[in-house]
Amino acid sequence: MTDPIPPQGDSYGWTVPDGWQQGRGAFGGLVIAQSVRALEAQLLAQPGTSDQQLRSISVTLCAPVTLGHVSQHVELLRTGSKTTFMRASSSQGGEIRADVVATFGQRRVEDLDFCDMPAPHAPPASEVACVAIGPPMAPVFAQHFEFRPIAGFPLSASDTRAALGWVRAKQRVAEPGAAELAMLMDVWWPATLVALDRPRPLATMVFTLQFFGGWDGVDPD
Repeated sequence: MTDPIPPQGDSYGWTVPDGWQQGRGAFGGLVIAQSVRALEAQLLAQPGTSDQQLRSISVTLCAPVTLGHVSQHVELLRTGSKTTFMRASSSQGGEIRADVVATFGQRRVEDLDFCDMPAPHAPPASEVACVAIGPPMAPVFAQHFEFRPIAGFPLSASDTRAALGWVRAKQRVAEPGAAELAMLMDVWWPATLVALDRPRPLATMVFTLQFFGGWDGVDPD
């Protein structure tokens, strides 16, 4: 990931580097992660929001974000006593290429922590072989990630539309956060690709992610 250009008010910018493409444009997860970074930076400029965390993002990738400079505009939609709503729009060539609406909020209650959706059963990542995935059989951006697939391989014509495995960035950060998680959630191939027997054009156009809990105790690896 690249570092955002220091902001001027509510305007940010960054550069899409070569090697992060998926088809004609940049990998969608990279665009989403950079938008989250800009949103988090702008949030810190708002008074009374230091204890708010990213809770939800809704993303529309309107057009390919191509190599080169990207302009980002961050807009404060509404701020309340415990919640802040913001939008980050990424533009190139005078048109919006990506739009991210985010909700930040404080922790509200202490007695409603529950999860009725168990994680899929999988062996630890250390026990799963790392598979080299990259061009020409996979998008260019895949070279930046470490894949440890367990089940559901692309183009295997499987009757089961499911994909399971471990993934992480090869260049890891000391303290992972929302931007890194949002990026990783868009790395893995879609389950539909498992049922196919030949390549077809696929790209992320709409993306929604909700964040539960915080990052305390999360192993950077």
